[in-house]
Amino acid sequence: MYSGTPLKQRWSLRNKIGRGGYGEIYLALDLETKEHVAVKMERIDRHKRALVLENSILRRLQDSKHTTKFISSGRNTEYKYLVMELLGSNIWNLKKSQPNARFTLATTIKLSVEMISAIEDLHKIGYIHRDIKPGNFGIRNSRRTKTEEGISQSYCCIFDFGLCHKYLDSDGNVKPGREKAGFRGTARYASIHSHEGMDLGRRDDLLSLFYMIIEMLNGELPWHRIKNQEQIYRSKKENTNKKMCKDLPEEFTVFFEYINGLKFEDEPNYKYLRKLLTESYIKLGFDENTKYDWEINQEDKSQNKKSQKSKLKRKNSRGSKQIISSNFLEDIDKKNEIILPSLSDNNIPQISIKQLQEGDETETSSSTMEVVDSDQEEANGGMESNEFDKIFKMINEDYSSKSATTHTVMKKTSCKCIIC
Repeated sequence: MYSGTPLKQRWSLRNKIGRGGYGEIYLALDLETKEHVAVKMERIDRHKRALVLENSILRRLQDSKHTTKFISSGRNTEYKYLVMELLGSNIWNLKKSQPNARFTLATTIKLSVEMISAIEDLHKIGYIHRDIKPGNFGIRNSRRTKTEEGISQSYCCIFDFGLCHKYLDSDGNVKPGREKAGFRGTARYASIHSHEGMDLGRRDDLLSLFYMIIEMLNGELPWHRIKNQEQIYRSKKENTNKKMCKDLPEEFTVFFEYINGLKFEDEPNYKYLRKLLTESYIKLGFDENTKYDWEINQEDKSQNKKSQKSKLKRKNSRGSKQIISSNFLEDIDKKNEIILPSLSDNNIPQISIKQLQEGDETETSSSTMEVVDSDQEEANGGMESNEFDKIFKMINEDYSSKSATTHTVMKKTSCKCIIC
C-alpha cells in the first residue's frame, strides 16, 4: 500500500518486512546513500505513543554497540516514522535455519554474553525491556570488528523498545514496585512474575533471557506447544531450573539460581553473569577462534559449491578426452586399414555441461536484514572489540597455567547433552 512512498523525499518505502503490536516495519531505500534501511511506522491517531518512546530510547542508546543506529524520525499526514539501521537476521530466524533448530553450546554462550551486555546498556539508561525474546535481537553482519588477536566478530543488537518501562525516578532511584501491573511481554519468555501480575524489574529481563538460552540449546522450551497463558504459567512452575538444565554445564544452573534470587529492586551483577558463562566456554575447550554456527554453515555451503564445480570440470574433461581419443582411433583405422569397433556418434558418450546456478542467499527477519552506513563507521575509527573477547582474555589468563592434560580431561568430561 505504501510501496514507493517517499519520506522527506529521501527514503523510498519498499516491501513490508515486519509487523509489531503498534505499527509496521518497512524495507526502504535511502535515495541519497543508495543503502537499505528499516522504517518503523505508527499511525498518528493511536492513543499509545509507543514509537515516541522507542525514538527516545534509541537516541539515548547510540553510544552502545549493542543497538541499531538511529538515522532519522518524523511524521507525515498519516504516520509517525522512525528510520534506523537495517541489521542481519534475528536470533529466531538464525536458530530455525540450524539443524534441529538449535544452536551449539559455543554459539549459545557467545550470543548470551553479547545479549547480557545489550540488556545492561538498556538498564543503565533507566529502562527495562519487558519483551526479551529471540525476535528482538539481531546480528550486525556487515559491521564487524577485530579483536587484538585479529578475530573477526559480529555484534548482537537489541531492538523494539515499544514495551519498555522506566524503572528509575528523576533522582536515579528505583521506583517502588506496583502491586498490580498486569501481564507484559511474550508468554513463552515472560518471567513468572509477569504471569502473576507483578511489576517487572531488571531481574525479569534476565529471567526471560534464561528461557531464551534454554531454547537456543534444546530447540524448544517445555511449554513450546502450549498456547494457553495459564497453562504456560503452570508449566514454568513445574519445570524447575534443575529439569531444564539437566545435562548442561553447572554454570547454567548457577546462572538461573543467581537471577531467581534477586529482589525487584536489586541491581544484577552483569559482569559476574558474563564471567560465569565465559568460564564454562573455556572449560569446554572453546576459544576465541570458534565461529558462530551460521558462519560455519555458510562456509560448508561455499565448500559444497566449489566441490560441485570441481566435479563438473573433471567430468567435462574426461568427456573431452574420450571424444578426442575416438577421433584419433578413426584416423588410425583409415591409415592402416585395421578393423576396429564402431566409434560412431551413438557409441561416443555425450557429455552435457550443466551450469551451476548460484543464487543470492538472503536472510530475512521481522525487522532487520543487513547493515548500512559502514563507511561512516570506518571514518569514525570503527568499533571496539566485543564484551565476550574482553572477558575471554581475562579468564583465559587464569587457565593458561593449566597443563594440556587438564584441558584434555575437561573436554572428555564436558556435558553429555546431544548438543555438544
